[in-house]
Amino acid sequence: MRKHWSRGLLLGVSMVLLLSGGVALAQKNPPLKLSATYETHDVGTINVDIDDDGGHSGQYAVDWPCPGGCDSHTNLANLLLGNSGTALADGNWDVDFATTSGGGITITEPGAISDQDGYAQYDDQDLLGLEITQYSCAWEGEDFILVAYEIRNVSGATLSGLYAGHYADLDIAVIVPTKYDDRADYDSGRAMGYGLDTVAGTHVGLRYLLGDVSSYRNGGAATYARDSDAYDALSSGMFDGACPSPPSMGDIEFVMGAGPFNLAAGEVYKLGTAWVAGSNLADLQANSDQALARWLASDGCGIGLPEGPEEEVVEEFVPEPGTVLLLGSGLMGLAGYAGLRWRSREK
Repeated sequence: MRKHWSRGLLLGVSMVLLLSGGVALAQKNPPLKLSATYETHDVGTINVDIDDDGGHSGQYAVDWPCPGGCDSHTNLANLLLGNSGTALADGNWDVDFATTSGGGITITEPGAISDQDGYAQYDDQDLLGLEITQYSCAWEGEDFILVAYEIRNVSGATLSGLYAGHYADLDIAVIVPTKYDDRADYDSGRAMGYGLDTVAGTHVGLRYLLGDVSSYRNGGAATYARDSDAYDALSSGMFDGACPSPPSMGDIEFVMGAGPFNLAAGEVYKLGTAWVAGSNLADLQANSDQALARWLASDGCGIGLPEGPEEEVVEEFVPEPGTVLLLGSGLMGLAGYAGLRWRSREK
């Protein structure tokens, strides 16, 4: 397991100097939060950076396949939470999330649930009044990690029309280190947005395991750089198409989310995800199905699975040998039964 500290002090200072002159938001690189840390789930064939500020520090960076080349396939990826274009918390452009007291990122190996259990907690600094407790699970030799979120309303009032989702700019490059032969698409049968490299064939996906996907949008570079654009994508429903058809466009990214939902004061919304990699689409799909199996077997990486409908219980008498069987008010027959046995059968 590797522990990483914040990146690029010199780069961060130079970016501030360069961008202080009124550059359009869509042209900005995300600011660096120098105090934040991240850890890496590195027990599987997929290595994923995980942090305590919604993806700003680690940016859910995916390296695959590991060990060996362990190529990097993620430029930026982060959590989105909000109910309007002016009330959107994200871990990318605005660094809206801050680590709570005692919520610093930790990865325990071995974990109680998986080979590596991750934990972090952060909030949106009173933008909406949301606190996020994040759990992650990784297993040796697997091509995925699980990330589960408990999103709690700590505002003291009801919050309505909320969306939870992710922004992902996947620059996938194995054979040719370029982002211009990438494309993005959506697998509706698996609730999974993904990116692929058309030269190398490598695929990287984000699958929702808990939380019904209500929106998916993809587009070119900086399409969703502004809060208003990201929220529009998060709340405007499904676009079920590939983008782009290389080389007609360059860099690609997507936004995927679930909602709308309401949270009363103190109430929790749960979201479950998996970051998955594969050598082609069929491999990605098979690995994502294995992620679903692990999700179910691990009780949702520890956050608990939704309860199903209550089963109808049908009660019946089963006579045992030597019993006199009574039905209604009379003696119906001697069956040579000795006792009555009560049995419950779940229908």
